[in-house]
Amino acid sequence: MNSHVMVGTEVFDLNRAIDAATRVVDAAPEDHPNLAVLLSDLGNLAWRFKHTDSIDDLNRAVDITTNAVDASPEDHPDRAGQLNHLRIWLGMRFDRTGSLDDLNHALSSYKEGYRCLTAPPSTRTHPASAAADILTSQQDWEGSSQLLRDAVYLIPTRMLADFAGLAAKAAATALHAKQGAYHALQLLELGRGHPSLANEFVTLPEKAFTQLITRIQAQPGFNTFHLPPTEHELKAAANPDPVIIVNLSPYRCDAFLIERDRIRAIELPNLTLVDAKRQAVHLRQSAETGADITSQLEWLWDTTCQPILDALGLRQPVTDNSWPRVWWISTGHLGQLPLHAAGRYTRTSSETVLDRVMSSYAPSIKALLHGRRHRTRNAVEGQKDSALIHCLSLQLDPITPRLRKNDVLEHLNRCRIFHFAGHGETVLTEPSQSRLLLEGWQTDPLTAGDLRDSRLQENSPFLAYLSACSTGANDTLQLADEGIHLVSAFQLAGFRHVVGTLWKVSDKACVDAARVLYETLRSEGMTDAAVCRGLHRAIRAVRDGQIEGGQARDATLVSLGTWTRGWTNYYWVPYIHYGV
Repeated sequence: MNSHVMVGTEVFDLNRAIDAATRVVDAAPEDHPNLAVLLSDLGNLAWRFKHTDSIDDLNRAVDITTNAVDASPEDHPDRAGQLNHLRIWLGMRFDRTGSLDDLNHALSSYKEGYRCLTAPPSTRTHPASAAADILTSQQDWEGSSQLLRDAVYLIPTRMLADFAGLAAKAAATALHAKQGAYHALQLLELGRGHPSLANEFVTLPEKAFTQLITRIQAQPGFNTFHLPPTEHELKAAANPDPVIIVNLSPYRCDAFLIERDRIRAIELPNLTLVDAKRQAVHLRQSAETGADITSQLEWLWDTTCQPILDALGLRQPVTDNSWPRVWWISTGHLGQLPLHAAGRYTRTSSETVLDRVMSSYAPSIKALLHGRRHRTRNAVEGQKDSALIHCLSLQLDPITPRLRKNDVLEHLNRCRIFHFAGHGETVLTEPSQSRLLLEGWQTDPLTAGDLRDSRLQENSPFLAYLSACSTGANDTLQLADEGIHLVSAFQLAGFRHVVGTLWKVSDKACVDAARVLYETLRSEGMTDAAVCRGLHRAIRAVRDGQIEGGQARDATLVSLGTWTRGWTNYYWVPYIHYGV
C-alpha cells in the first residue's frame, strides 16, 4: 500500500485501498510466495482506525498482521518488518484499551524482530530500542540494559541520526542496572560519531555486517575499529586534565568524570531532558534577539556545572592565574549550551565556570584521542611556515588567498594558522552543508563536509580561528551526538585546535578576543596549552571590560543586548575552543 494512501486524510481513499487489498488477498492461494506481503498491506487498514476510531479496524489489523507474521519464514529478511507492523498495531490497541496482554504481546514482537538475524542491523535496532522502552517502564533495568547494549552495537555508522539518543539511553540504563561507570561510558562512546563506511553498510544483514567489521579490524592500525575506548585509553585522555561527559536521557541524567586514575559517574538529579530542551531553545532565541540570558546561565550552573566542578574539587575561584583545565563533552541538547559560561553573574559572585577553570570541548573521547595521535605540521625544509592571516609576530608569513573554495582548500595544505573573519551559515537540515561564506558560496560553497574530507591529519595545521557566526552550532537534535558543525569539521580535517562561536558575535568583541589570543601565542609560543589559555584570557577580558575601551566589572545582573552599570555584556559567551 502506497505511503500517500496510508497517510491520506480521505477515508474514501482508504476504503478503496482496503477493499482492493482485500480482493487481492482473497484471490491469492494459501501457498502464494508473497502472501505475507499481501497480508501486511491489508493490515495497514489500522491507519483507517486513526480516522474512524473504529476498534473493529484495529482488531482486524492485529489479526491480519499476525497471519502475515505466521506466513513469513523465520529466516526471511522481511519478517522483522512484519513484526514491527504488528507491534505498532498492538501498541495502538494498548493505548486504547490498556490491555496488558497487548503490551506483553508487543514486547514479544519487538524481541522476536530483534532476533531476526537475516534482517539489516538498522531494521533490528528499532525493535530492540522499543522493547527496552517497555522494559524500562516496568523497571526491568537489567533486561532493558541488555537490549540497548545490543542495539548500540548494531547502529549502522551512516544512520546515527535515525537513532539519536539511543546510546544515551543505553548508558543511563546501564547505570540503573548497577553495571558501573566504565561499562556505561563504553556504550555512550560507541554510539557517537563513528568513522564513515561504505553506503552498503546500512543494509548489510547481520552475518555480512559482522564479517565486514572483522575484515576492517584485521587491517593494520584498525584493530579497535567499531570498539569503544579501553579503560586505559579513557584515563590517558584525562591526563593531565579531567574529561567531563554529560549524558542526557529520558531515564536519568549523569556526568561521567574521567580522571587520570579513575572513572566515575555522578547523577545530576536536577537536570532533565525536558528542561535541557526548553533551556536550549530559550537560549538560542535570546541570543539571536539580544534578550536576557541570565536565567539560562544560572540554570546551567545550578543543575549541571556546579555539582560537576564541586565533585572534581574545583570549588574556589582562581586568584593566582594557575588555571586548572577541563574538557567538556555533551550529549543531546546540552551540545547547544555554553557550559563554559554557566554561572551566577551577580555583583560579588564567583560562582561561575569561568572563574574556576579553563574550558575546552571535544565531540567525543574518540575524537580527542584521534587528534592527539597526529603530529603538528612542521616547516618544510627551505620553506617558511605560513598563516592564512595577517597576524602579530608569530614568525609566520601571512597569506591572503583568493577567497574562493578551491584556493582556500589548496592553501590549507601549507598553513599552520587559518584565520577566517567573515560570515558563516548553519544549515539546520543538513549540518554537513554548513558553510563559510566565501566568494561564490551560492554555487560552490566551502562546507563542513568539504573540510572534513580534506584530510590534513598526516601533517596537521595548528590552529583554525573562525571569527564568524555560528561556526560551532548544531541545532539538529538528530545529529547532536555526531557533533557536525564547522568547528568539528576543521578538527576532523586535521587542525589541532579550532576556535569558533555558538551564535552571532559582536564585531568589536571579535577583534578584541582575537588580539588577546594571538598575544598569548606570541608571548608563550604556539603550544597546546597557550591556545586554551589565550581564549580563556580573551573572553574574561571581554567579560570584565579589561580591554582597551572597555568598562570595568561592577554590576548586578547582565543581559545580552544591554548592560547594567559598569559591565559590558554577554558577547563573550559564544566563544568556544575545540582541540587536543
